[in-house]
Amino acid sequence: MPSYLDTLHRSLYQHLPGLIPPPSSAHTAPWLATLAILIPTVLLLTPLVSPAPPKRTKTIKPASERVLIIGASSGCGEDLAKRYASLGASVCIVARSKNNLEQVAATCRTLLPAGSSGSNKVLLYAGDICNPDDMIAVRELILKEWQGLDTLHIISGLSSTQTLLEVSNVSQTPINSASSAVPASHGAKRHHHFEAMASVKTEGGNNEESHLPGKEGLHALAEEMRRLADVNMTGVAISIATFLPLLSSTSSSPLIHHLSSVAGLVPAPTRALYAATKAGGLACFRSAAVENGGGRSGVRFLATCPGTIDNDFRRKSSSSARGIAPAEGFDKALLSVDDGKSTADLPMCFALAV
Repeated sequence: MPSYLDTLHRSLYQHLPGLIPPPSSAHTAPWLATLAILIPTVLLLTPLVSPAPPKRTKTIKPASERVLIIGASSGCGEDLAKRYASLGASVCIVARSKNNLEQVAATCRTLLPAGSSGSNKVLLYAGDICNPDDMIAVRELILKEWQGLDTLHIISGLSSTQTLLEVSNVSQTPINSASSAVPASHGAKRHHHFEAMASVKTEGGNNEESHLPGKEGLHALAEEMRRLADVNMTGVAISIATFLPLLSSTSSSPLIHHLSSVAGLVPAPTRALYAATKAGGLACFRSAAVENGGGRSGVRFLATCPGTIDNDFRRKSSSSARGIAPAEGFDKALLSVDDGKSTADLPMCFALAV
């Protein structure tokens, strides 16, 4: 079996036949042993001694930055828009609610520094991150008004705060070992009691209580999963594909930021659908960074994964829209919008430079 040195020698001879002597089984040349140590050492140390890229603020002044925020009608997107406007940046805000966008845009215009000129400093477009036609329209608007883009923030997201079974119209409650709960069949140990959250109709048209998810419940689960996947996964992919070439070709220091969630990294109860789709969106973002990062496109990729933030996002979950309140004690571990700190002692935010 060939050794590491034999393999290295053959590879060097194949690529540099005029400089490297042919492989020989007589003995290993001293220079080859030196290379065998030197090459891995150089590869390992190069990232440590390579100069860090310049700070973006040295390349792009805040007042000349062109920023697109998708999901800016409320919450973190709204806060980002206001912050950029206060620095004098050109800001384009996108969301589905035109009324909310107009209110945010009006506030941003009042925050622009004195002397900021141009009617196109604050742009808005009422569109859906899942709709390619809307994203193309946003891109055309930016090209027309700014001739390019420096920063993209993907903030849009949709939450769900129910377990898989709850979405399927089945509730589960722990079984008290001291109670006389009905044992499971075939001697299986059961730790939860399952029951229908609403009566379901049998094929004969009669109402029947069941502990098994029925057709209506499972269809509700499938629909809920599709709704979350559209925003949290498909929307991320469409946004990156729509704007990455524009960023790469028109900015001196392009950046894409994706606001993901700690749920995309750490599974949690009542977050099965949300965690799955946020993990998928984050994986898409990180893979796109591998495909296009560094010298391939010049675009920097940054993902942040916070815990639950105390803003409107948690009140706009698909569960809340159906009148389902969050679990008791839910607001005891929220990130503050003002200072970014959590009232809990646990680390609640991760940043991934990918």
